[in-house]
Amino acid sequence: MLGYTREELIGMSPSVFDPNLDQQAAADMNRRLTAGQTIIAERYHRRKDGSIYPIELRIRPVWLNGLQFYVSLVQD
Repeated sequence: MLGYTREELIGMSPSVFDPNLDQQAAADMNRRLTAGQTIIAERYHRRKDGSIYPIELRIRPVWLNGLQFYVSLVQD
């Protein structure tokens, strides 16, 4: 959907493809995820070619061997 290869996406910050993700929004999401909450939000993503499209985002924290990870699902 974003137009990037898998290799390009690995390690990429979400702020690259979420034009409205500022430090405050990222901090709020991080706080909620750390508290174990699931995030469901309507946002916008920016493709590699610069075009913007609406998405529904769902992020859920999961823990494995004491480490926290996030499972994210994006639907356009």
